Formats: sequence, structure tokens, C-alpha cells
Amino acid sequence: IIVQTDDEGTKTFPRSELENIVEGERERDWWSMNLRFGLTLNRGNTEQITYDVLFNVRREDRLTLLDLNYNTSFGRTNGQQNVNRHLGEFMFQVFLGSRWWVTPAFGQLFNDRFQNIRFRATPAAGAGVHIIDAPNVAWDFQTGLGYQFLNYIEFDPADPANAGRSDPQSDVFIPLYTEWDFDITGDVDLTLSWLTNLVVTTIGNTNHTGKADLAVELTSVLDLNVAFLFLRTEEPAPPPDPADPPIEKNDYQLIVGITLELG
Repeated sequence: IIVQTDDEGTKTFPRSELENIVEGERERDWWSMNLRFGLTLNRGNTEQITYDVLFNVRREDRLTLLDLNYNTSFGRTNGQQNVNRHLGEFMFQVFLGSRWWVTPAFGQLFNDRFQNIRFRATPAAGAGVHIIDAPNVAWDFQTGLGYQFLNYIEFDPADPANAGRSDPQSDVFIPLYTEWDFDITGDVDLTLSWLTNLVVTTIGNTNHTGKADLAVELTSVLDLNVAFLFLRTEEPAPPPDPADPPIEKNDYQLIVGITLELG
């Protein structure tokens, strides 16, 4: 590897010592932002509108990676709200070499009115490894240990369905996270990820997040995205109103949107 520098001239290194390449030398070169907007409209026998917004901020230098995501979805059917969800995700990695890294902090912040979840926080720490790091395919795995805080919107301790629960609730969990990146062509990328928060102290609070994102580059700053989000809780809380039907374990969302890339 031959590197031309302003201060020290031309320097040569063995190819085996190259761990990664990060573009830029200034602080602002290491930051990037993405903003995705998706919208679904129905008119006629059913009047429905659902919109989804995803905002991502990333900082990546030679030794660290900071990744912050915020995803919100709102929807109404015939004038009645039926979707109200917020999902924040954070990850900070420190690289130890070309394959291994430690993660001092990662996790989720979650709110969903229709899952009766006012606030669920899952901060964790751990380590990860690049299982596959090929030119067109990457596969990563990460695990560790975390703390889960769960607070319901409505909670009736006298309800038999809440037997064994408390509000708020604190638990210990083991995060199991994996991600695949496929560079299908120069303009088409597919990213798949799966996170299981295995709650060892209250197994019913175990939750899962699955994602699939297909990005097609339209211009240097615009992408067309087709994204799929899967959320599952092994034992959901009872609904706020006992007259309402039980809360489903699984939530699915398909989004078609446009992403604006900045930086």
C-alpha cells in the first residue's frame, strides 16, 4: 500500500496491515446523515394515511463508529389513529483490528401506544466480529449484556392478566445482533439485520427486531428505498382497555420511500 502524505512524503506499508479506509482528513468528513420519508394513502371504501420518517446520523473515523437512528410511524384509518410508534437506536463501536471491535454502548429506545408501551430502554455493552468481509458481502455478529427498563401506558395490578408483572419493570438481557450487507450492483444494496434481546430474568419480555432494506441509487444524493420492519414481543402486555382485543405478538411494516443522503 503506497500512501502520499504532505508532511512525510511517500510511505509504503504491507497490504496485510491495511485494516480499513475512511474517506477524509477533517472532522466534517467523518459525518453523514440520511433522511427517509415514506407515505401510504388509501381513499374510497377505506380512508387511510400512514407516514414513516427515518433519520440517521453516522460518524466514522479510523478507530470508531457512532451510529444514531430515529424511526417514527403514524397512521389513521377513517379518522381514527391506529399507528403511533417511535424507535430510537444507538451504537458506538471501537475497532480493535480488521475483524474485532468492542461496543461500549448500544441499544434501543422504544415507544408504541398500540403495544401499551410508554417507554422501553435496552442499553447494553459488548463486542462483535466480522464473520465475512468480502468485496460484495459482509456479515457481522455482536453480543454482550444489557439492562431493560419497561414502563407501560396503562397497568392494572389487579388484572389477572398482569400476574407476575410490575410497572415499571427492570430486567437483564443478552443481546444477539447480526447484520448482512450485500452490494448487488454498484447502484443497488441490500441490508438485512436481526436483533434478539433475550430477557433472562423475565423470558416473556424477550423482544425481536428484524429489518430488510433495499436501496436503489437514483442520483448522488437520492435513493429509492423498499424497507421491511418486523417487531415481536414474546408475551405482550394486556391492552389498556380490557374490552379491546389482545395485543398481537407480531407487528409488520412495509415502507416504500425516498432517502436523502447528506455527507
